[in-house]
Amino acid sequence: MLEIAGAATVIASVAFVGLQLKLDRDVALADSFSDGIESRKEDIRAKMESDTFMLMQQALWEAGVRPAWWSIVLENSESKYLASGAQIMARFYEVDLDYLELERIHFRYNQGLIDQDYWNGAKDTLRSFLTDPFRRAVFLSRGSRLSETMNDLIEEIDSANGT
Repeated sequence: MLEIAGAATVIASVAFVGLQLKLDRDVALADSFSDGIESRKEDIRAKMESDTFMLMQQALWEAGVRPAWWSIVLENSESKYLASGAQIMARFYEVDLDYLELERIHFRYNQGLIDQDYWNGAKDTLRSFLTDPFRRAVFLSRGSRLSETMNDLIEEIDSANGT
C-alpha cells in the first residue's frame, strides 16, 4: 500500500513538472513573440519620425508610385482627409502599429495566456477597424496569424451590410 502511494506521488510530481515546463515554454514563446512585435513597432516608429524617410514617401507618391494595397476607393475617400503621400503613409504606419498589437494579443490568446473575454474585446476592436476601408486595406495587405479571424469578421461585416 505504501509503495502504491509512493508511486502515485512520483507520478503526480512528474506530471506537475511536465505541466510547469509546458507553461514556462508557452510564456517564453509569448515573450519572444512580443519582443519581436515590439522590435517591429520600434522600426515603424523610427520610419515615422524620420524626415528623410517621409520625404522619400512623399516623393514616391508625387511620382505616382502607389503601394499595392492602395485603390481608387481609397483615393476617393482618403483624399478628403489626407492631402499628401507622407500623410497617407503616416496613417498606414499608425494602422500597422494597431495591427501589430492585435497580432500580439491573438498570439497570447492562442497560447492560453489571455482569457476569452479579453480576446473577445480585442476581436470587437478588430471588427470595428475592419469597417474602415483604409484600415481594411492595410490589414489585408499583410500576411499574419490573424488572417483567418479577419476573413471571418469581414464576411460577417459584409453580410450584415449586404455586400
